[in-house]
Amino acid sequence: MKTTIAVGWILAAGLGYAQDAAWGGIRKQGEELAAGGRYWEALERFEAALREAEKAGSAKAEVAICLNDIAMMNEDLGRYIEAERTYKRALRAWESIGGGDWPSAAGTVDNLGELYRKLGRYREAEKMHIRALESLRRTRSPNHPDVAVTLNGLASVYVSQRKLREAEPLFRRALAIWERTPAANPLEIGRCTNNLGVVLAALGRRAEAEALLERAKTVMEKSMGPEHLAVAQPLANLADLYLRDGRYGEAEILLHRALSITERTLGPEHPETGTIIRIYASLEKRTRHKTEAKELEQRAQAIFRNSARANALGYTVDVGELVSGN
Repeated sequence: MKTTIAVGWILAAGLGYAQDAAWGGIRKQGEELAAGGRYWEALERFEAALREAEKAGSAKAEVAICLNDIAMMNEDLGRYIEAERTYKRALRAWESIGGGDWPSAAGTVDNLGELYRKLGRYREAEKMHIRALESLRRTRSPNHPDVAVTLNGLASVYVSQRKLREAEPLFRRALAIWERTPAANPLEIGRCTNNLGVVLAALGRRAEAEALLERAKTVMEKSMGPEHLAVAQPLANLADLYLRDGRYGEAEILLHRALSITERTLGPEHPETGTIIRIYASLEKRTRHKTEAKELEQRAQAIFRNSARANALGYTVDVGELVSGN
């Protein structure tokens, strides 16, 4: 099953530092651009915020936050080598001020774990998520939203390893935390709901899965808008579910939307685009359009090969399964 899993931390800047400083204003612009799916523009703003923070001699926490932002944008854009390098720079910045156990530092650790999941480095990914959880247990209550984000990340590693029964209770716990949190981030609720739906679909509990994926789609459309990248995740997963149930017309409508969103936001050569194209190829194959199916599968494989080559990955990893929903 070719599914999309959604995870990721965006660090809060409210750490006791001056939020009206120049770096903070520039960073705010980057956050707004990222929220709208304009990742290249957001990356430029985050890099500008970092330069401003360094020029002003800002505290290392501010530098670490900017580095985390830059790493996330590189990750979203499929620039995995640069993302890993920058996450590690952020961690060194946290450690240099004795902040390695701070909640925001745990967020960077967790994000690095998600990157490792995408790269198929599951042992390292699990280690990072567990490290983040252990840190949060010392600094946050068990029902804090930060804990939910990290549980979602660890569960996603288990999904990638096909450890579905280990993943399900972690997703349920994370979702329960979000649902009890006043003014919870609807994007996080949508992400976790999507991920739980993926697990239940893989376990054959299709009615429950469909209800969860429909809910995730609705939550994301209402909170982020119908054309936001986050919406492509439940759209693609619902389409895959419909495809397996023989509901080909419904699947095609959703796939068309998901592919349009992903190509427009991430570009035609991004691995997430490749994943949706591969599902489209499965649809064409099932509806006996063999020529079209072959062309689409070849296009998807080319995307995955190019991504692997650009990120110095051995092509033993199926990058089509290594997708993100940040």
